[in-house]
Amino acid sequence: MSKTKITNIILTFLFGVLSLTSCNNGVDDLTMFLDTKEVLYEEISVQMGTEYWNLYSGKAIPDLKTPKQRYADLFTNDTLNNLVDEWYNKRSKIKNTILKRRIEVWHNILTAAKINYSNENLELQNELENWLSKEDKTDEMPTQDEMNAKAIKLMQLRNSKAKTLGYENYGELILDVTEIKMDWLLNFADVINKRTLDPYQKLVDDYQLDENKTEFNFSDAMILIRKYYANQLVPEVTGDSIRIGMKMILDKIGFDYDNLPVQFVENEMPPGVGGQGIAVQIPNDFRVALLPGMDFQTWMHELGHGLQAMHTTIQSPILKEYEWSLGSGCGGFSEGMAEVSAKISLNTEWIINYPQYPKMK
Repeated sequence: MSKTKITNIILTFLFGVLSLTSCNNGVDDLTMFLDTKEVLYEEISVQMGTEYWNLYSGKAIPDLKTPKQRYADLFTNDTLNNLVDEWYNKRSKIKNTILKRRIEVWHNILTAAKINYSNENLELQNELENWLSKEDKTDEMPTQDEMNAKAIKLMQLRNSKAKTLGYENYGELILDVTEIKMDWLLNFADVINKRTLDPYQKLVDDYQLDENKTEFNFSDAMILIRKYYANQLVPEVTGDSIRIGMKMILDKIGFDYDNLPVQFVENEMPPGVGGQGIAVQIPNDFRVALLPGMDFQTWMHELGHGLQAMHTTIQSPILKEYEWSLGSGCGGFSEGMAEVSAKISLNTEWIINYPQYPKMK
């Protein structure tokens, strides 16, 4: 072998070693940088959760603007955005799967933040939320027309900004950053439509025949929906029996209900809110605020959110799915997990095996 070939082999080997070392150093630097930012991210998330708890529970006067502004400062940090963009584009080269996922979630959050935490949008969001958290009798309360106009303006701003990021509208952006994706949703809707169209059409035809109607509109659909809910066999659980029922169900499944880091409070809520589960600090602090008189299924639904949060064992804060930053997780999955818990309360074949359970209707 000639000296030239030997020299080329050595140089190629050294170049490969240097490239690998450089890449490893880059990954190490990236990890250290994200670790620091995620400590801050979790601190702000805990502050945000505490303030939302104050809002929904009535325990204290909430200050939502401060943590929102801190989020805005974090999410608009140029160094963070540039580094995440750089590594997101070459994420296939990251061998550590956890680190790779952290980059993907950071990318989702920062993409959504370009809209939700832009100055104009954030100001309008804060204004609407402040109004909605007040009682109708407050002198500062705007008219319904003013509220509607503000809400429409916010939607327009979001859609406009989403288009500058390459999306058709804000809804498509949400599907993208929560990783549901528009194509999947449309295909899923098509499958549901094909599988339910025939029985749905028969239901409508029978209803129109019984009611002697030639048209079927939204109010007719609501009548059928109410009949469905009225015919459900549900537990008649109120007062202290709710907590007894939750404990019985969870203990039988295998959870130690008494040692779960969760607390419940009943309080008057903002308009349109019946219950709110708040993961203040995952996994050790989960709280639920509910409108007085809510049904047992709602209590179990909110507890379901808590079970997901209280059994999240990953250490990286950005992967714990704090709900305050769009893109941190998939709301569809979280709601599905909560409904798994809620539906247990409707499973009468399972429930009646336990005579200590409160009486059923």
